[in-house]
Amino acid sequence: MAEIILLRHGQASLGSANYDQLSELGYQQARRLGEHWRALDKRFDRIVMGTMARHEQTTHSFLQGFTGSEDVDLAAHSVSLAAGLNEYNHTYLLEQLRTQFPKQWIDTGHLQRDYYNNIRRSLTYWAEGLIPSDSQDTWQSFGERIQTALAGSIDGSFKRVILVSSGGPISQMLAYFLGLPREQSIDLSLRLKNTSTSTVVTNRVDFTVDTINDASHLQRAEYQHMITMA
Repeated sequence: MAEIILLRHGQASLGSANYDQLSELGYQQARRLGEHWRALDKRFDRIVMGTMARHEQTTHSFLQGFTGSEDVDLAAHSVSLAAGLNEYNHTYLLEQLRTQFPKQWIDTGHLQRDYYNNIRRSLTYWAEGLIPSDSQDTWQSFGERIQTALAGSIDGSFKRVILVSSGGPISQMLAYFLGLPREQSIDLSLRLKNTSTSTVVTNRVDFTVDTINDASHLQRAEYQHMITMA
């Protein structure tokens, strides 16, 4: 049996001019995961990551923790890129909700709560076709590119492969394996913890979801303040 590890990036910079950068906590979360794997003597054959900055930064920090070294060569750890693992354009979806459906827009001054409510409605409208695209993908084509990227990422032999991505693509893959409806896929995407892992076990014919949203590397008392979902 082989394992596909779906790794969500570390905390990004919600509320800043550029969301696609890890926060300082995001770097720490990813490094802590690497340290956890090193302590458990876990191994992997390769890493496939999306092309967003937060994916590369998460992978680099994970490998720093995993190797115990600041100097990390991604190529030496069989890291490759797959743009199909990139997240939807959340800023475009939010802007479409705000301009097209102003009565549905929520602005109470509470950044994280307002973001959650607005992005959930944006995703629902996108899935229903009320917002046609995220500027590049329809809801359907988004799912299709994720499945194509998944198939390419697990092509060839491996015992354990890590896919570094974002909440949207990971929830799409889990929904595919579990047969979840889109409403549950959307809810799941917004509940995945930063640097959580979800594990799919496969014999190359069948696929079984073994764990979802595992953040055990942050469960010790001294690390629990590092658990985030934004």
